[in-house]
Amino acid sequence: MKKRVLLIFTEKFSQNIIESNQLIEELKLKFELLILDSQNFPKRNIFVNKLSQVFKKILKFRFSEINSFKKHLLEKKYANIIKYNSFETVSSRFGFPFPKSQFLYNLVNKLFHKIPCYLKFPKTDLILMAGIQNEMAQCVLNKFKNKDIPIITILNSWEQLTTNGPVLNNKNIKKYLVRGNAQKDELIKFHRINENMIKIIGSLQFDLLHQIKKEHTDIKDLFKTIKEIVIFLPASDAEDGFCEPDVIMAIIEIFDSKDIKYSVVIRPYPNDKTFYDRYQKVINNKHVLINEIDDDFKTDRKNLALILKHCTFVLCGPGAIMVEAMFFRKQILFLAIENRFGFENVNIAKERYFTDHYENIIKHNSGYLVTSFIELRANIEQILIGDDIKIKGQRRVLGEQIAHLDGLAWNRAMNEIVQL
Repeated sequence: MKKRVLLIFTEKFSQNIIESNQLIEELKLKFELLILDSQNFPKRNIFVNKLSQVFKKILKFRFSEINSFKKHLLEKKYANIIKYNSFETVSSRFGFPFPKSQFLYNLVNKLFHKIPCYLKFPKTDLILMAGIQNEMAQCVLNKFKNKDIPIITILNSWEQLTTNGPVLNNKNIKKYLVRGNAQKDELIKFHRINENMIKIIGSLQFDLLHQIKKEHTDIKDLFKTIKEIVIFLPASDAEDGFCEPDVIMAIIEIFDSKDIKYSVVIRPYPNDKTFYDRYQKVINNKHVLINEIDDDFKTDRKNLALILKHCTFVLCGPGAIMVEAMFFRKQILFLAIENRFGFENVNIAKERYFTDHYENIIKHNSGYLVTSFIELRANIEQILIGDDIKIKGQRRVLGEQIAHLDGLAWNRAMNEIVQL
């Protein structure tokens, strides 16, 4: 009889990654697989759910205060102009009193873990949980705390260990599957997880990128009229991507002045209702092509990988796309141009690159940090003459963040799962 495995998705990003990965098919072959996600997860009592949300916010704030995470400090610094950027609202009331008190943090954390879970879950031999820092995860851990059922958790996001509060922990959790040494170090340093419980598998997200990289592909399968030089902008949302439309206008001006055939591919941010209004000045330009988000996640990821593989260079803000572009050895322009009215004396656009995760990318000299339109032109000139000085820094970033780049993260994950 097959062992029964309960796969619980506590957040959508991990669900999309795993369900589009070979891992899900291997799990179905090896085990009797049951899946719970936000759609079919049992509903908690409204009061209990609200209570757990409040405790989670208090824990997140105090955890960030105690560890002095740089993104948290930046959010506090600009809290009075929060409506101008996408930083989460930081409320000091979640840290009242004594926000850096380890005693109060430990007390709140203990109470959070004790919030009861009266929900019914299917019988299982093993729990595989994607996401371990939210209220759903707390509910699962509380429900199974007195049962001898092992739990393995998968951490997909590269930044949540310093932006989303403490990792939950109890005796049932046997393994934490992580992408690379950066996540491992953060689990040990900030979350005090035993090193022997942390297993580096690589990135499930990068398995598909590896597949596209080794396949024979043609970007003209996606864009029939694309030119030899391809500039790719995976756009940010309206709050983070404030400089991007003006950057595209500058790019068009720069390349129109040269005898070069080129295309600019822009990929809208998911669910961005303002995209076409913000880009109306360039949207109908003959050089501009739009890569719409596909409703099918796997197809969409393949399209993204195809563009990254064949483009000449990438323009982007801080985000996971930076590391994905490095996997394809692409030159990257990190957009840090503060061109908003009223921001003459501050530069949030630049400062956000020096928060907890992004500063390591900048430190390794893995791309061009562009803070003005003059720098934009100069850096493009360097790229066009074949400057590859940034590639060495990109290898260091990939080594820290992903560890294994062979497309076999799913296989290492399966090996860890079947051992329990």
